[in-house]
Amino acid sequence: MKTLKFESHLADMILAGAKRSTWRMFDDKDLQTGDIVELWRRSPLEPIGQAELTLVYEKAIKEIAKEDYDGHETYLAKRR
Repeated sequence: MKTLKFESHLADMILAGAKRSTWRMFDDKDLQTGDIVELWRRSPLEPIGQAELTLVYEKAIKEIAKEDYDGHETYLAKRR
């Protein structure tokens, strides 16, 4: 079974229903819509559940739009 690992605070968001999507760079798992994946917390390393991938698509970072954040945590941009 394919696995996805998440930092502890993200695992907590998943379990609370606040996080419903994830962005992956350099996908080496060949994730596909319909895959059942096991979800793991990184620290301590433990399984937190399973999920069915309902939508998988590829997009360039520069193409990420506001609607892509639905179900995903937001990031603050650092200004230089």
